[in-house]
Amino acid sequence: EAQSDEEGKIIGSRWVNCNKNDINDPDVRCRLVAQEVNLHHDESFYAATPPLEAKRLLFSEFATKQRANGDPLQLSFVDVKKAYFYGIPDRSLYVRLPPELGLGKKVVGKLVRCMYGTRDAGAIWEGCYTSCLVDLGFKQGVASPCCFSHAEWGVHVVVHGDDFTALGTAHGLDLYEQGMQKRFECKL
Repeated sequence: EAQSDEEGKIIGSRWVNCNKNDINDPDVRCRLVAQEVNLHHDESFYAATPPLEAKRLLFSEFATKQRANGDPLQLSFVDVKKAYFYGIPDRSLYVRLPPELGLGKKVVGKLVRCMYGTRDAGAIWEGCYTSCLVDLGFKQGVASPCCFSHAEWGVHVVVHGDDFTALGTAHGLDLYEQGMQKRFECKL
């Protein structure tokens, strides 16, 4: 249930718990997420996903070419940690805080960063990573906005959410990964 007022929209929140490992060796992550439901099917919050063929092409190029300009090709897998928190919302959103804080039901938090579960978080994150890659000299794909290439470095990148898959030589991939790490906290 969401409520609106003249200064912004108030939305609920809930905890999402996930075991990233197995029951014998748990690695439990807990994340507070917003509960904003899109009842109006507003496409202005759309975030693109790459076609499956884009990643398949990277893997095929890696397996068949094996070299570029005499240097061996490599694959790079980068996961941006807490990706949505890099985005700054462009609308006023307030989140009901969890009862564990003991602040009462009338206390809400104003979002100054995007939060998982808000309708526009994916689209805003897409703008963040696109800006980073373009600033590094990548050209964005025409057929898919999730595909990027850097002619000078010889690096091709496919982005799916917060997961970046890249193909290039060690030198080109080092430049790309260093650029990503300057903007985002990454797991390589």
